[in-house]
Amino acid sequence: MTWGAAMADAFQPRFVDLVRNISTTAGTGNFILGPAVAGYNSFTSACAVGDSFYYSAIGLDRPSEREVGRGTLLAGGAISRDPIGGVRTNFSNGTKSIALIAAAEWFTQVQAGAGAAATRSALAAVGPKGQAVFLSEAGREGLFRFDPSNLAAKVAADADQGFYVAPQNDPTGSSGAWARQFSGAVNAGWFGISTANPGAANSSAIAALFAALKARVSRPADFSFYDGLEPVNFAAGEFNFASTIELSDGTFTIEGAGVADGAGTTFKFPAGVTGIRVQRFNTSGVSATRAPAVGADRSIIRNLRLRGGYAGTEAECHGIHLRASAILDNVIVTTFEGDGIYINAVAGSATVEGNANLFSFRKVRCVQNRNGFFIDGDNDNAGILHGCDASANRQWGFWDSSFLGNTYVGCHSDSNGLTAGTIASVVTQGGNRYCVKVGQEVGAASNSPTGTASDNGWWYFMGSGGADSANNIVAWSSGMTLRTGGSYRTDDPNAQTVLVGCYHESGQGFAQLTAPTLVLGGMMSPCVRGVSVLCGGTNISSTGGITAAGSLVALGNSHNLGPQAGLATDTTFYLDHTNSYAGFQSRYWNGGPTNVASVLYVHGFGTIHDVQNAGWAHRFRVNGAGIVNMDSAGMDIQAGKVLKVNGTQVVAAQQTPIANDASGAPNQGTVNGILSALRAHGLIAS
Repeated sequence: MTWGAAMADAFQPRFVDLVRNISTTAGTGNFILGPAVAGYNSFTSACAVGDSFYYSAIGLDRPSEREVGRGTLLAGGAISRDPIGGVRTNFSNGTKSIALIAAAEWFTQVQAGAGAAATRSALAAVGPKGQAVFLSEAGREGLFRFDPSNLAAKVAADADQGFYVAPQNDPTGSSGAWARQFSGAVNAGWFGISTANPGAANSSAIAALFAALKARVSRPADFSFYDGLEPVNFAAGEFNFASTIELSDGTFTIEGAGVADGAGTTFKFPAGVTGIRVQRFNTSGVSATRAPAVGADRSIIRNLRLRGGYAGTEAECHGIHLRASAILDNVIVTTFEGDGIYINAVAGSATVEGNANLFSFRKVRCVQNRNGFFIDGDNDNAGILHGCDASANRQWGFWDSSFLGNTYVGCHSDSNGLTAGTIASVVTQGGNRYCVKVGQEVGAASNSPTGTASDNGWWYFMGSGGADSANNIVAWSSGMTLRTGGSYRTDDPNAQTVLVGCYHESGQGFAQLTAPTLVLGGMMSPCVRGVSVLCGGTNISSTGGITAAGSLVALGNSHNLGPQAGLATDTTFYLDHTNSYAGFQSRYWNGGPTNVASVLYVHGFGTIHDVQNAGWAHRFRVNGAGIVNMDSAGMDIQAGKVLKVNGTQVVAAQQTPIANDASGAPNQGTVNGILSALRAHGLIAS
């Protein structure tokens, strides 16, 4: 880093880091420079002939011989000497170290105001011969160095002189200007933005700041629609603004000092005004489009509180309106007439043109708005909300109507739809409380809740409880105006929205979700309607069903299928196949016993064994006793068992062959008896 400062006398020091040479000069004459010290720059490479600077000289073998002074680089690699105090050191023979430094004298004079300009007008009056001047104007303090290059475009864009102050003899800046020297973020105060200003003044100043930022961009040749702008920091305190802060024509980083309750940086907006709006390369204003230019996609808003002007009347004025993707980090949005965070983007649309896909919100809290977070449109998908909170909003905490879905991780929702003085979403009837079903607002106005612990076509039963005016829970009456509200809402059947480890605090309206929304764990059940909740424990359970498009594989030693509790009529396990017939097929286990591959237990008594490599293919047992064995050759009734048809014995099984008669042939009487019984029951032809 190089910079300088104007002094009261003609000495104008140059400051350069890491400059040090060796010298063997003896006596009181000018220093003759030797080589640079390893790891340092030399004076001749860091300075031009005629440049002045502070120096420090010390004898390496005689440290008591030292000198601090003002020097000038001379032709031929020599440094003139003007010791502070006026007496040159008479150096002995030997090696000296000569370094470029910032002497205490300079700091003392700057602090005393010597060489400083009290105002920008005073700075403009300073002749450009000086290398640097300290501007001491309140809120705009900083070091300025004269840049003799043509700065006309940057001076014209910087109306509030936050970066550039042109000299009086050429206010266009074409022959140079005083340029602010700084590293890191831009201080909004340099442009006159102040907590003491009225809203109109700050709105004008922030527009001037943005214009100056954009003029400083050097765009890479391979980027047509995006420019990275220098970050802007705001001090702690409340800043009033009269109009929407439009982020357009560049990627911004807007950062405050934090948002702890009661402290930090707050942007305050009046009624009828949206706070911050992020524009894409082809959008402008609330809904307008424009010819492709430069977008504000991926802008970052961090460590801020935005406060709106809600005073009982709702309007389409939101805390942060995204028409492009953005990153929100540690932001609080409160008391806006519309939604805290509002996204409605459809690429190619004439009314809601934009694209906010892949937005990212971390630790964003929306409180006392209409909806906390509202997301709609075809191009606001694949976003992530991490650790976000929606509390005490007038309708929904999170309302996601995106086309493809977004991911919510560890989000929290509390007391939404319960704001006194607003349209009710929760009522009481018969000592119980109910919330309006999505899409049934009109019907709910003329159809009462059940008054019991059950739902109907318009209402969900929430639990017992009476009226509570402080939380906007009123007794139902016919013809009343109602709307839905509560914790989480999804309503696009195409969206694969996922809620992971999210929270629903009790009391507010249920989460009303549309499949295929997926709820994984968290404190959501039993306050979810429309989809099942998948959660853990000693096992993984679902409040609804589980469907596998492929194989459903259960590993382990044993598994239970079918209802585990309920009425007797609920304990049947069905194998349904809607295309043809239902069937159960068991397959052998290669690592199992020779003749037994898999087992199906029926109420703990019957078993079916499937043996593929030897023995019986199927064996039916009751209470451990074999009844029937089957293989590819047929069916064998085990000894002592009978075959019945309609309760009548048809065949009695025996283990020994039918006895032969005296001629050695099977006993014909026994055979005829069996055949006669089979014919009588229609099992064989006559």
